[in-house]
Amino acid sequence: IEKQEIWIQPGPNSWDKELEINGFVRQIGPSVQGRIFAGHFSQGVTFDEQGAHQDTVYTKNVLFRNHHNNNTWEPINGTEISDTVNAFVRINNQIYFAGSSSGLSSSNNIILSRYMNNTFQPILFSTWFGAEEFVSINAVEVNYDNNSLIIGGDFIYYPMIGTGGRNLAYYSIFSNSLSLIAYLNNKVNTITTINNEIYFGGDFTQNLSSIDMNHIGRVNTTLSSQDESAEEVTINVYPNPFTSYINVENANA
Repeated sequence: IEKQEIWIQPGPNSWDKELEINGFVRQIGPSVQGRIFAGHFSQGVTFDEQGAHQDTVYTKNVLFRNHHNNNTWEPINGTEISDTVNAFVRINNQIYFAGSSSGLSSSNNIILSRYMNNTFQPILFSTWFGAEEFVSINAVEVNYDNNSLIIGGDFIYYPMIGTGGRNLAYYSIFSNSLSLIAYLNNKVNTITTINNEIYFGGDFTQNLSSIDMNHIGRVNTTLSSQDESAEEVTINVYPNPFTSYINVENANA
């Protein structure tokens, strides 16, 4: 079984091993409950300042490290979450967890769920996305302009009415509906937003089977056309190609 250790730096010249999990972490980030560690694991073994075994915490893919009590790790409440959590975002006191469905008979098929007031609400299921055995949301960002989430991953969606899409979409928080952004020939691994533009990267090389793309794409989220008289902004994107993360920098800054 794969294991990972979590080390915390309490001071400028020291590191303490606080946790060992029976799996792996995909994303770390802050929340009102504490710092979030999310990925694929079912338990964490905690250690005291002397490195001795302190406790075992059982959970499903998410642990919180308490802000106020050092070395206090708390499980998430509930199991209505993806088989593997790949990414999450926070909107006020809500946390949206996105991930993968294993496709096994034991899977709950959840690929997006909302966590609020210590309660899970499943939102998207892999069974909504055709007959693919493996369905995954690998990246998620918030689009505050239209109160939606931007999701990227490995999925195909054909609505009853309208045009389908693949691997990149908006999820409307208020209407609980999807609107597709692109039809990419391979999966999206990461998403970031800069001003009114979405930058996304992954294994894809084409959109709509005709537009060549070198693993990186950009979408302008505004309804009006881009002002051609505006100052041109040069960006640096690295590494390229990539699988798990992307750095986007303003080269003019």
